Amino acid sequence: MHLRRYPAAGPPVLLVHGISSNHRTWDLGPQRSLARALQARGYDAWLLDLRGHGLAERDPAGRRQRNGWTMDDYGRYDLPAAIDHVRSVSGFDRVGYVGHSMGGMVAAIYNALVGDDALAALVVVGSPVDFADPDPLVTLASRGAPLATALTP
Repeated sequence: MHLRRYPAAGPPVLLVHGISSNHRTWDLGPQRSLARALQARGYDAWLLDLRGHGLAERDPAGRRQRNGWTMDDYGRYDLPAAIDHVRSVSGFDRVGYVGHSMGGMVAAIYNALVGDDALAALVVVGSPVDFADPDPLVTLASRGAPLATALTP
């Protein structure tokens, strides 16, 4: 994993990319950056590269590691580690979360497998979900209203 921070004094928000992307999804430049917009509004923005993406860990030969893990591993191990790090550094008990596509799926997996209350808010953008049992997603989505309100004019 790799985390990039856009520091501010307010509550932390973790931004997680989609399957064929990386942290740059959230910062395409000064005028096209959700990370910078959050920072300007006082949020402590954190951009996560999941393993196998962007600046995440590489093997000893310098190649990106792309195989040998599952989506469940992202939700069970990687996301909890990232959330714990953000909480530790920021000093906040809970973290806002914005996930694009796979990033939203990882949040749903995290909620189903870990099920703690570390996420203060959840915003999911373009994520496929199975609505056969919407309870975990509904619970997380209900926490996203304050963050969504802050992001809209």
